[in-house]
Amino acid sequence: MQLDINKIVINKRVRRNTGDLSQLAESMEKYGQMHPVIVNKKMELISGYRRIQCARQLNWKTVFALVVDVNSDAEKLAMELEENLRRKDFTEDEKIEAFKKLAKLNRPNFFSRLFKALSQFFKGLFKSGK
Repeated sequence: MQLDINKIVINKRVRRNTGDLSQLAESMEKYGQMHPVIVNKKMELISGYRRIQCARQLNWKTVFALVVDVNSDAEKLAMELEENLRRKDFTEDEKIEAFKKLAKLNRPNFFSRLFKALSQFFKGLFKSGK
C-alpha cells in the first residue's frame, strides 16, 4: 500500500550512518521503489530508513509500505536487525558475470555483428590463402 511519507514516524534507529544515498536514489528514480518500507499500525518505521530518505530527496509524497502488527520494542528492533543482517551481497565473480550478461542483453546486435564480421574475415583469409 502507498503511505503518506510525512505520516511515517521515525524513532531512534540502529543505523546512525546512512552512507552515500546517491546510488539508491538514482535506482529509485529509474526503477521505482523495489522493496517496501515496513511500518507497524502506529505508522512507526521498522525498516527502510534509507529508502525513506531517498524518497524525500526525490520529493515523493508517498512510499510503498508493508504494515505489520508489531508493537513491542523488542520485536521492532529484531525486525530492523533481520532486514539489515540477513541479506548477502553478490560475490565479485557473480557481479562480473551479471554485468557481462546485462551488456549482452542490452546490445544483442553488437555481438551478432561482431561474430558475423569475424566469420567473414576468417572466411576471406581462407579463400585468399588457397
